[in-house]
Amino acid sequence: MANPFRQKKPSAPAIVAKGRFYLADETGRRISSYGQYLLLTSTYLWIDDTLSIPLESITELTTTKRGGRVQFWDAIAAVDMEFHFTLPGFFRPRMGVVSDFLREIAQQRERQSGPLAPNRHTSAASPLSQIDSCEECGSNGTDAYTFSTFRFIGIAPVAYSYQLTPQRFVLCREHARGRAYRVNVRNALFGYLGFPGFLAAPWYIVRNLRELRRHNLLTVDLILKSVLLTVILPLGCVAFLLFLFARWVA
Repeated sequence: MANPFRQKKPSAPAIVAKGRFYLADETGRRISSYGQYLLLTSTYLWIDDTLSIPLESITELTTTKRGGRVQFWDAIAAVDMEFHFTLPGFFRPRMGVVSDFLREIAQQRERQSGPLAPNRHTSAASPLSQIDSCEECGSNGTDAYTFSTFRFIGIAPVAYSYQLTPQRFVLCREHARGRAYRVNVRNALFGYLGFPGFLAAPWYIVRNLRELRRHNLLTVDLILKSVLLTVILPLGCVAFLLFLFARWVA
């Protein structure tokens, strides 16, 4: 069964409401310099290609000091999850935009599954609780994994752009290792292109390896391959470029 927490971007006729916001952490601080549209349909809230929130799974909607919070029940991992979004700093007085968008979500949620109930989780009979096949190969024996992609370009605080995207996957053991490695290679390609990006990228690479360790999937060869190709090699290239720059300045 396909992962209902990752849907294709809806077409215009299916969109009920939309709003342009910035992804944020639990404190309301932006985790991306890219503003993006959140798209609401009659069945799910589309964030991006990596996350869609089925309206059935939403348990609470609240405004925060800097934006909004959507709490939903992840029936795959059987945990409560939160999604935060915010407006640019100079738009904070326009909190009515956030309130209106949350109200639209609540209305669509009520039409589909009844009013919000903070302590009411998705039932075991729901399709959201019956995801037991790998997203890539369709085999059984799966688990839920969270891998983070990170990219950073430029020099802070002068001119820079960044994006941190946690991605949820339902995968078998073999494809979980492959997905973690591919995500880390992407972090190595796009995370070291600035300051302090080359300091933060290794942390997110290690965090993805720790996710594999949490599921007892981390192997020695994967550690060596990841550290050599996605940490030591990029940092070595950065050090070499800094050395050339220092010689050129001197």
